[in-house]
Amino acid sequence: MKRHPSLSLRQPEATSYARATGFNKPAVHKFFALLTEIVDKYKLDGTKIYNCNETGMKTVQQKHSKVIAVKGKKQVNSMTSSQRGKNNMVVC
Repeated sequence: MKRHPSLSLRQPEATSYARATGFNKPAVHKFFALLTEIVDKYKLDGTKIYNCNETGMKTVQQKHSKVIAVKGKKQVNSMTSSQRGKNNMVVC
C-alpha cells in the first residue's frame, strides 16, 4: 500500500447477483417502454406519478472482507448471494 498511494483498503457494499445482472440496457428499455405505454393509455401527467423507495432488512448478518479500491471512488461493491436467511422489505 505504501508503494501505491492511489489505492486504499475499503469495506464493500453488498450487491446481490440478481440485482447486478437484472440492471442492463434491455431491462431498462423494457421498463421505460412499459411506463410510456401506461402513461399514454391512462393519459397520466406528472401529478399522478409518485416515486416510491424500498429498503430490505436481512435477518442474517453478512460480514464482507475488505477490498482494494482506487482512492476517491464513491461506491465499492461486492457480489453476494441473497438466498441465505430472510429478507424483509419495507416501502416508505
